[in-house]
Amino acid sequence: MSRHNHSHGAADALSQRGKLIVVFAITFTVMVAEIIGAALTGSLALLADAGHMFTDSAGLLIALIAASLALKPAMLKRTWGYKRA
Repeated sequence: MSRHNHSHGAADALSQRGKLIVVFAITFTVMVAEIIGAALTGSLALLADAGHMFTDSAGLLIALIAASLALKPAMLKRTWGYKRA
């Protein structure tokens, strides 16, 4: 039986945020490359896939914002901090 580390501490949140940044950067770069490729070749397929990559990038950006908010400390008004973001 294997054991998994399911910690949800600040170090884990920072690690996940770092991974989100890398994945967002890759997705955004591919999207830009597809837009340039579509403009140069007139390929509707590349442009359509760039639109798909745009929605993926938007979702990743929202997740990155939420992960960044979750790192904010708790305060009197928000006793859980922003972890519920």
